[in-house]
Amino acid sequence: MTVAVLCFIIRLLSSDDFVYSYFNWNTILKYKTNYISTYLACAFSLPLFYYLVLPNNILDVIQKTLFSIGITLAIITVFLPIRLVSLSVMISVSYGVFTALFILVDSIFNFVKNPKNNLFLFLGVIIGVSFFVSFLFRGGALYTYHPNLSDFSIVLYVIMYTFLKAQQISTTFIKEKILSADLENRVDKRTTELKKTIKQLEKLSARDGLTGIYNQRKFHELGNREIAIHQRHKRPLSLIMLDIDLFKNINDTYGHKTGDTVLKFLTSTCRQEIRGTDILGRIGGDEFALLLLETKNNKAYEIAENIRFKIQAASKQSHNVPDFTISLGVVTCRLGETLEDMLERADIYLYKAKNSSRNTVSLQKNYSDDGIEFLELTNEN
Repeated sequence: MTVAVLCFIIRLLSSDDFVYSYFNWNTILKYKTNYISTYLACAFSLPLFYYLVLPNNILDVIQKTLFSIGITLAIITVFLPIRLVSLSVMISVSYGVFTALFILVDSIFNFVKNPKNNLFLFLGVIIGVSFFVSFLFRGGALYTYHPNLSDFSIVLYVIMYTFLKAQQISTTFIKEKILSADLENRVDKRTTELKKTIKQLEKLSARDGLTGIYNQRKFHELGNREIAIHQRHKRPLSLIMLDIDLFKNINDTYGHKTGDTVLKFLTSTCRQEIRGTDILGRIGGDEFALLLLETKNNKAYEIAENIRFKIQAASKQSHNVPDFTISLGVVTCRLGETLEDMLERADIYLYKAKNSSRNTVSLQKNYSDDGIEFLELTNEN
């Protein structure tokens, strides 16, 4: 672009008396400068116009040919005698005409491909006509006073090229801005979807697939955390372990589908009777554990007894599940005890309840903090 514009300017200046007044150029230098700048201006403007208007089209060979001719003519003119340079006016004008025609054809071809680019067609027509008129006048076909349309077209070409370049930069910026905004929206959308997926996976990995309560792994994780708090602050903490009486008979008699319904019925009833801070988990096939925070053994017994009664009453009234009962074992956390220790003791009391008469709550009573003294109480109904 810089070389082409510079050649255009030199051509305009060398064809006027300006060079005589300020630079004291002689006739030989003036003519040679005028012709050389014309050849170079046409040669270097072609690739620019070609690149901007219609890249990679079928006129590629013509464009390269005209460019090569322009460079060759400019080099030859440097070494030609002034007499031959003067005689080469027809070559100069003819080359300009062919260049203008090429730009005109290229512009029309581009206009057909993209009508929005009619600006380029107008530019091509102006340049083509101006060079053609200059050819007629300089060749003697017409002889009258005329404005130098070719010079006007060169100025117009530079202006249009600048406008075109600014338009392209603006279009590119807008496209990049749109793409950037679109990419940012897509990233935000994918990030949101990923977060939802992670939460769903975390939920699936923490929940029992059938009942929706905590699975064994998550129950142990939360239970160990709460026991650590209990041991540090010496706060009351109790554990209830329960399972369904004769659950195997339910599966054998009514089928596993009904057995699954019973399990979901049990967990749903338990949820209604506990607080949101308590931790309910399925730790086996029909075994469940309930960790009661800030709860002493007497209160834990009341909760266990209430769950037992509600299960027995609700199953009798329900048309979706057969009558069934549950047995429960209740323990309170001792100092230095782990969750595994509590589960082992609760399991012992659970089987005491099952071995006695089922549908029963069995727990430790009169528990002392040192863990030495405690009595056993079994409630039978």
